Amino acid sequence: MEGRPKPATSLRRWCLICSQDLVTCKTYYSLKQKKDLCKVITDCVGQNVEGSKSQHICRVCFRKTQRIETSSALRVELKEQYIATNGTGNKENLQPSFTTPKKNIDGDDRVKRMLSRSPSSPSNLQWRKKVARSVQFQPTPEEHPPDVTQIEATITRNGRKEKRQVPLKWIRVVMAILENHEDKVYQELNSLKGFQLHAEETVRCAIGEECRTLCSPSTNSQFRQSTKKGFQSFSFNNQMRELEEQAPLFLSVLKKAATGPFIEKNKMKTSASLAPGILTAAAVLFHCRSEQMNSHQLMMGFTLLEGGCNRRTYRRLGMRNLCTTYAYVIQKQLEFGEGFDCRVKEWAEQVKEPSEIQEESTQEVEAATPVQSFQLVMDNVDMVVKARHTSREHYGASYHMANIIAIKNRVQAPRNLSKLQPTSASIETIDLGLFLPSLEDDKVMKSNWVVLMGHIIAEHIPSLHWIARELPTVIPHAHMSEARQKSEVVSNQ
Repeated sequence: MEGRPKPATSLRRWCLICSQDLVTCKTYYSLKQKKDLCKVITDCVGQNVEGSKSQHICRVCFRKTQRIETSSALRVELKEQYIATNGTGNKENLQPSFTTPKKNIDGDDRVKRMLSRSPSSPSNLQWRKKVARSVQFQPTPEEHPPDVTQIEATITRNGRKEKRQVPLKWIRVVMAILENHEDKVYQELNSLKGFQLHAEETVRCAIGEECRTLCSPSTNSQFRQSTKKGFQSFSFNNQMRELEEQAPLFLSVLKKAATGPFIEKNKMKTSASLAPGILTAAAVLFHCRSEQMNSHQLMMGFTLLEGGCNRRTYRRLGMRNLCTTYAYVIQKQLEFGEGFDCRVKEWAEQVKEPSEIQEESTQEVEAATPVQSFQLVMDNVDMVVKARHTSREHYGASYHMANIIAIKNRVQAPRNLSKLQPTSASIETIDLGLFLPSLEDDKVMKSNWVVLMGHIIAEHIPSLHWIARELPTVIPHAHMSEARQKSEVVSNQ
């Protein structure tokens, strides 16, 4: 066939092939506009249709004529319909027919697919509606209709055989089990609405039991540690290990929600980078269940306090179960800060201890023992806040704040210093050579200058950069090992 004929512009009585009333048909086609269509119909039915009373066909028959060259079944169907009506529009002798001959209905792939699907599945309903619009299906008594829901099966129990009507959906499950096909078994079970509801309820109960056990007061959970000792052991690794041991199902749900199919391609999203978000989500859900599960919320409160956030920020985030109240954070800060200066007091007690008495000979100290020494560094801030509108109640405020820290000296001073008294001789009698550097002092000074000048030359002359690699980084001295150690600092932070 060449092209597609144009729809007819005037209404006639019936379709030439199926005798359908064309008044109820939205689209029909005229044979006068395309002679090739008449030749196709003539070859199909074996009679000349050019002189027929009706020169129109409906849309369904027109589509069949388009596929007639690739399907011999359509050729037989069109011929049977035309012979039954004889092109006169009389549908009394018209019998319902299949899209394929009845002898081949068992081998039709589409019917087999419909029988294999669940009757209540949406895809099956859509397929049935589509078939009903184009095919008049009338099953014979000996054949099973596509919407069969039960099958008679023989069940052997204790040596006795019983015949029962078994739903088709359970027959599919049993067949999948016999085939040892796990994926198919899960697929058939998921198609059962009752099984889905039961499985969902089972998972919900299991997750609820895990959370109940974890949030119980008798459980020493990492999500409840709000004491000073417990906070010192706060870590994401410990919390992740606790969820893996006590709430594996709940953790698997959170991990599945946090990861996607393309998570492996993103190198930035690793298990370590996703752990804080997953644990924070678990902490928020635990805090909704029990307010005592507040380790993450308290940590967030300390973070906001360090950042200088106001009470409004605490209220807004507290409504979302992300942090505790401002008053609770201040209370915990005072509680955790108790006894922070115990080490400084111990250092002071060591300084007060009496020094060992050692004999002196020839006005020199024979032995000197080091003493524990430390420094107190204090800084103060004075701030005046002026009121925008001065009144008797609001006239501004003056704040005077001080911060003090203690630093332990890495190099300890000797406990017993020299007790030599200044000489009473006149300055005119003192030899001036005592104030000049000795040969040893001159040698030490030159060695120090070598290090300093070598680094300066290597920094400003590109061709001599290699000298810096051969020189020591600092001037050698007697306390280099102590200088490499970190200072011990005590503060209220």
